[in-house]
Amino acid sequence: YTVKNKSIDKFSNGMQKRLLMAQAIMEKNDLLVFDEATNSLDEDGRNIFKDIVNEEKARGAIIIMSSHYREDIEELCDMVYEMENGCLNMLKEM
Repeated sequence: YTVKNKSIDKFSNGMQKRLLMAQAIMEKNDLLVFDEATNSLDEDGRNIFKDIVNEEKARGAIIIMSSHYREDIEELCDMVYEMENGCLNMLKEM
C-alpha cells in the first residue's frame, strides 16, 4: 500500500487520527494532549490508542485527554475532571 505524495486530508478520519497519534508520540514529549482521540477509530485503533497511553504513562509522560467515552476515561485516567458551566470540577482520583 503506497501513500507517497498523498495528502492527509485524503485519508479516512480513523487513519488521520492514527497518523496524528504517531506524530504526537514520535518525539517522546513529557506532556501529551489528546482531544477526543478515539472518535472515528475502530476497535483496533482504540486498542492501539490505549496501548500508547499506557506506554506513555509508564514512561512518565503527563497525558491530558478529553473524551465522551466513559469506558476510555475509566480505563485510562488517574484523575477525572468535568467541565460544567465554565467550571472545572474533580470527579474522582484513582
